Parts: sequence; C-alpha cells; structure tokens
Amino acid sequence: MSAIYKRELRAALGHLYGWLFIAGCLFLSGTWIAYFNFLMGSADIGSALCLPIFLPVKADPGYFYIPQAAFFTVFLCPVLTMTCMTRDKRDGTDAFLSSLPVRSTGIVLGKYLALLTVYAIPVGVLCLMPLLLSAFAEVDMAAAYAAILPVALLGAASIAVCLFMSSLTDKRLTAYLAGAGALLFLYLPMMLQWPAIARSMTLLKVVDWFFTSPLASFLLLTLYALLIGLTVWRISRSLAAGAVTSAVLVLASAVVFLVKPTLLEGLCPSLRISTSPFAIPETLITYNELTISGIVILLSYTALFLCFTVLSAEYRRHK
Repeated sequence: MSAIYKRELRAALGHLYGWLFIAGCLFLSGTWIAYFNFLMGSADIGSALCLPIFLPVKADPGYFYIPQAAFFTVFLCPVLTMTCMTRDKRDGTDAFLSSLPVRSTGIVLGKYLALLTVYAIPVGVLCLMPLLLSAFAEVDMAAAYAAILPVALLGAASIAVCLFMSSLTDKRLTAYLAGAGALLFLYLPMMLQWPAIARSMTLLKVVDWFFTSPLASFLLLTLYALLIGLTVWRISRSLAAGAVTSAVLVLASAVVFLVKPTLLEGLCPSLRISTSPFAIPETLITYNELTISGIVILLSYTALFLCFTVLSAEYRRHK
C-alpha cells in the first residue's frame, strides 16, 4: 500500500490537476477570509468558511449573493480525483495491480491517502489563518479550529465520493462530470436557502409541499431506491441484482405509503439533514456548537464511499 501511496502522490503533485486543486482551494478560502475577516472586520474565521457572501449593489434586492465556499468544492474535488482511477484503466496498469500481493482495500486506501495528502496542503495553510488573524484581533482559537475541522472532514468526504464515481468509468471527462453531479446532488438541499429560490412564491409552495407531503417523501425514497439499485448494478455488473435491489426498496416504501402514509410525513427534512454533508459546517455556525453527530455523518460518508470504491475495484480485479 505504501508503494501505491507514493506512486499516486507523485502523480498528483507531478501533474497540473493536483496543483490546480490546491490553487483553487487556497483561492476560495483566501477570498472568503479576506471578505469576512479583513474587509468586514470579523475575528470569527468560521463565518468565512461556512457563510455566503452578500455584496451590496444598487439593483433590487440590494445585494449580490455568492454561495459559501463549500459550494465551489463541488467543481474542485472532481479535478483531483478524475484521473486517479481512470489512469490505471486507460494505461492497463489495473491488471498489473491485480497481480500484486495486495488487496483491493490496500489499493483504494493508498490512492485515497495520497489524495488526502494533497488536500492536507491547503488545509494546513488554512490552519495558519487563525494565527495570522490573532495579530490583528483577539481570536477564539478553540472556536476557529472547531470550525476548520468539519470543513476538512467535508473535503475528505467529497474526495471519497468523487473517487468512487471515478472508479465507475475509464474516461476523465465522464469521471469529472459524475463526481461533480454526485456532489451537486448532495448539495441540492442547501440550494433551497438561496435567495433566488426563497423569494419565489411558486418555488416556496413547491418546497413546502415537498417537506410536508407523504407522497413527496415516497417519491424521494423511490429515487433513492433507484440510485442504490443503479450503484449495485454498476458495481456487480448484474442488471438482475440492481433491479431486484431497487424493486425491494420501492416495494417496501410503497407498502408503508399505502398502509400508513402518516409515517412518511416530515421525512424529507430528516433526509435533508442526514443526506447533505454540506449542511454540517453551516450548522456549526448557526448553533455555535460542534456536534459529534455531524462529525459521524461526515466520517460515515467517507467510509461508505470508500467501501463502494473497494467493491468496484474488487469486481474489476476478478472480472
């Protein structure tokens, strides 16, 4: 595993993609910190990491909305991971790796730890920011690093998601679009807070129905069942296995919806909290506390998608 780690680290740092990812992360964090901490005069670095920017303009509604920096990681993380798995398939080195006395778990972990090392570079620079700010104002170091922790874990989880999506294809562009699409889907609940959506009465009515109707919860569960079935089919290459998995999950949801639909009322907000890792850092700012459940959710995403990646690699190894 150490040989794979060193190989992937050299490949990531020896290629433009790795440095483009690092530059993008530093640019985003630097822009938000410059706005909140230096331009607005705040000593709270957590606001810079987790809150959106409102730039004053003359036009209605009087400000220009820029989402929080976490939104742009949707487009950055796939840049780092799109060549990690596809390169081996394109060059044929995946067959060579299969002949080595190392398990698929070791291969995937070696690759993931190499990508995590690259991600640690901008995170390490970010950890220096509270010390820099302390030269200009009194900074609560415990709160500052408590805000950096979920942001770092969010990036680690996003890399795991994109690594899995990259393992499903052998084309860079497809891997990038799949990774960005998966993260954008996870970020979708956060988009409901965007002013352009929140100020639309039609969209508000749709959102209200979506959060309260049992039918909406059933439709959402059906969508999740189809996505799980698609993942099972893509990993196992068995259409029957994927179809059966989706059918069983949809049938179970349908039985609950027909027998006792009240059980599904209010399920969407619960799913929103549990399925959007991007909500964890903002929750820290909103409620001013770092919860163990939020950390567990982010670590669960990382572990779950690494397991999916191992299963995908195991299938290709024995194909």
